[in-house]
Amino acid sequence: MRRTYNLRRKRQNLSLYKRALQKRRKPTPHLPLEIFVEVSNRCNIRCVMCARPEEMGIETGDISMDHIDRVSELFSGSLMLHAYGFGEPFMNPHFFRLLDRAKRKFAYVDFFTNGMALSRDKARRVVDMGVDRITFSIDGATAPTFESLRVGARFDTVLGNMRSLHEEKLRQGSEVPKVDINFIAMQSNFHELPELAEIAGEAGVAHLNVKPLVTYAYKPALDNLRRTYRPEKDDEILDMTARLCGEKGISLDTAPYLNTAPSLENRGEEQKGRRPNRSVCFQPWKTMYVTWTGQIKTCCFAHGPILGSLDQDSAGDIWFGEAYEALRDRIARGDYPEDCSHCLQFALMPLRDDAEDIFGLISRGLGRFKRSVVMSPG
Repeated sequence: MRRTYNLRRKRQNLSLYKRALQKRRKPTPHLPLEIFVEVSNRCNIRCVMCARPEEMGIETGDISMDHIDRVSELFSGSLMLHAYGFGEPFMNPHFFRLLDRAKRKFAYVDFFTNGMALSRDKARRVVDMGVDRITFSIDGATAPTFESLRVGARFDTVLGNMRSLHEEKLRQGSEVPKVDINFIAMQSNFHELPELAEIAGEAGVAHLNVKPLVTYAYKPALDNLRRTYRPEKDDEILDMTARLCGEKGISLDTAPYLNTAPSLENRGEEQKGRRPNRSVCFQPWKTMYVTWTGQIKTCCFAHGPILGSLDQDSAGDIWFGEAYEALRDRIARGDYPEDCSHCLQFALMPLRDDAEDIFGLISRGLGRFKRSVVMSPG
């Protein structure tokens, strides 16, 4: 009965969202469908391509249980929880409690990890809980390449932990979590993509994402690592990767990387503040991003603006508040704030709304809460 009630609430919230987005209805009548929680902005490794908080003079830490409690109030209407942000989620001792809260409300739950802290015991826990998807960040198919980019990580450890997760799924007969690999294409690693597809097939990987390197003005050395798609150089490697993925039943998404082709890049002042496909960004109607300090912004791509704080207001009051509504009104008119410029420059925004697909997964049982397991810290 509780499951039926939760699904009915989510379906109603999804319907309200679709009508509100289509008609730009004000005030917004629905709760967020997608919630990002920055579990921690600390990390246990030092990736050369990351915008590390300490390099930018930003304080680091973990989201508190008080802030988790406050944002959990929205889980009954939300479809998905993305339990990650700019750090490694396993750094936070409350991580499993956050996952537990979302699964109890039948949300679709996923997170990114560098894989170093996903021990065999933690693999058992995430399978027990019915976490839906885990994405491993792996940027090479050999130890020298991988470890030169993800400094402090160990290639064999990450692969071993990923294989332990696969073995635990087989032991429990579980379809979830689905396992993805997120590969950042750079000058030094692109040639290893076919070999990575081979490795992925042996570790039960379901999906391989190939994405471009996002650079930052404060870190000019990254420009030397960035690689843009050039068919004459890259198609042979991409075709080989696609063939291997097909043989091993792995879906492959290269679209984000292909969009970096020189002929497709967003260039010049005429593109500033405009969405490449001319449609309105749906994130302000769909998404809430909670930083580890409890501040609220509209999505994981925007550096701001800050729309509220859980220290002052409830998550619901912020979602329905003046700052969020003003942002929605501005974007509905095609007027994107300066905080969106990085996303527009690198075409980071999702081009397709997957809300209906996620609801389908939940209603068919893949978003299930398998058993009640409130985890102890660690």
